[in-house]
Amino acid sequence: MTETDARAAQAADAVGARQAIEAALAASDVPRATELARSAVARGFRDALFHNLIAFGFEEQGRFAEAMSELQLAYELAPRDVVIVNAIGRCLVRQQRLDEALKVYDAALAIEPAYVPTLVNKADALALLKRFDEARAVFEQALAIHPSFADALGGLASVELKRGDMDRARALAEQALLHEPKHDVAALALAEVEAREGAPRAETLLRDMLSRRPGPEMRASAQSLLGDALDAQARYGEAFAAYSAAGETLAALHAGTYARPGAPTMLEMVRWHTERFAAADAAAWIGPPQPPLPSDPRRHIFFVGFPRSGTTLLEQILASHPDVVSLDERQALAEATRDLFSSDAKLDRLQTISAEEAQAYREGYWRNVSAHCPDVSGKVFVDKYPLSSDRLALIAKLFPEASVLFALRDPRDVVLSCFRRRFELNPAMYEFCTLAGAAALYDAVMRLVDVYKTKLALPFHYVRHERVVEDLRGEVGRVCDFIGIDWNDAMIDFAQTARRRRVRTPSASQVRRGLYGEGLGHWRNYATELAPVMPLLTPWVEAFGYPAD
Repeated sequence: MTETDARAAQAADAVGARQAIEAALAASDVPRATELARSAVARGFRDALFHNLIAFGFEEQGRFAEAMSELQLAYELAPRDVVIVNAIGRCLVRQQRLDEALKVYDAALAIEPAYVPTLVNKADALALLKRFDEARAVFEQALAIHPSFADALGGLASVELKRGDMDRARALAEQALLHEPKHDVAALALAEVEAREGAPRAETLLRDMLSRRPGPEMRASAQSLLGDALDAQARYGEAFAAYSAAGETLAALHAGTYARPGAPTMLEMVRWHTERFAAADAAAWIGPPQPPLPSDPRRHIFFVGFPRSGTTLLEQILASHPDVVSLDERQALAEATRDLFSSDAKLDRLQTISAEEAQAYREGYWRNVSAHCPDVSGKVFVDKYPLSSDRLALIAKLFPEASVLFALRDPRDVVLSCFRRRFELNPAMYEFCTLAGAAALYDAVMRLVDVYKTKLALPFHYVRHERVVEDLRGEVGRVCDFIGIDWNDAMIDFAQTARRRRVRTPSASQVRRGLYGEGLGHWRNYATELAPVMPLLTPWVEAFGYPAD
């Protein structure tokens, strides 16, 4: 065979490979298409489509670094192909790199401004950032171009669900399913509406969706919501199995990010902090003087606890007071935590931090706060972020005049709820993928807080969720005394406040309903399933004065 013949044969092989891949995609056989793409690349063919398919396969396995490498190769071959640029954005989203993803989507829109899939992807990223009004506007922009595009209809249904508009969410989801009967996002949104209303149709929708074998993230969402649907029917054993399946799916997908060999887990970090501070000299953890800033609040309150302990409910009650400004779960301390709290060397630096250095970090904190709460001067400012419980030493050093409000709830209800709910994944939420992980982290955090209380000079007040529900005026009145405000009847109307504000937690829909007691003692329905973790929880049940049964 001559060289010319060899080149012709290779070109024919490349064309044949692409045709075979396109045929597999036309038949919706993505695994086959991916297998063919791998084979083609192994034979030396370079094609943006091939690398994109290989990247997608890596993404489905949670191998994001390898996926990004393949996407980089695809981009080098086709830098103005919006399909490739969108694929890069989606891979960034799956790594929770949302701000980067938005920049990529904007670059794709600069290439092709009216490309509807890019608009939908951008809206999805905005929704994940809880920028729901912006997400809604971008979805509407996509629908103005393509009114029957199921991805836009289903995505907008999910946003309306988060915004609390159940009727519009249902209508949009049903419209999407009319155009595309097997659309997973729309089916999930409709199932959630049905589940919240206690309708048995939710189970049917979810089981049908799971039978289609969706990708791991959608599968986990469907499994978790199926747990809620079964729980509503008092089928608690089946519900627990569904929650467990959701956790297993997420744990497998994100193990490479949150359980990497050699990288400490959240549980290990909390235990390390406990060991370090148990041996600390209390005098070394008094912060340097805190000179006032022009925009300082009247009082500075860090509202912490453990997730699902009722922090969202009380935060909304306090935010209804005219003298209170509240920051709802924004990581205003992120830079200080990164620089001063993640290693022995950094903790040594924090321990001996100068007044000037501390002030620089305080100013950075207030800049972050001002992006969401522009006017806190003269107010009682409440920074509600439950996961700051493990950072109280950092708070004590940087804000020695602050006070700590700590949320309590029955440990059994807390741990069960953390396991049942599906949060956006981060190192702490990864521990909640299993009941054992949630219980271990709860025990570790409470042990650390006990150590902090003996070492730090921060004023500290417990608020009990059950008492807020059963005696709002009495329990919240005591909180008012602690944070230095008088009672105001506006706090009774907190549900109206929650409807006006964009609550950022899984409790949003519950808080908008007002006071309710259905979740109190829900652990009893799962007593059998909780039995293996009770050795960790029983000491805290007793320490906090909850009944044994």
